[in-house]
Amino acid sequence: MGAAESAYTFDAENEGDAREKVEQAMAELRAENGSDSYAGHLGICNGIRTVTHTVPDRAAADRLVFGHETEDGGWREGLAEKWGPAILVPMEGGKWYVGGLCPE
Repeated sequence: MGAAESAYTFDAENEGDAREKVEQAMAELRAENGSDSYAGHLGICNGIRTVTHTVPDRAAADRLVFGHETEDGGWREGLAEKWGPAILVPMEGGKWYVGGLCPE
């Protein structure tokens, strides 16, 4: 079985507010789509891990969380891991990003 990349952005006033919103969204996803370990949504991630540095935009957050190709043609792994936590990333302008690799 594989894993699906899942991510979204939202507004929050601070890290506590952002974590609360993500926890609520994860609970709603489990209620609506099931909590089966292969349900393929952020609700089944194993907790939340917060990144401490701010990124400029969603593209930078995607690269940080899911990885990206390097200039020399290699691959830099992202922070997200199948069966791992959702990754919460602050972005410039008061936006927040959450993403994870969701088993499916």
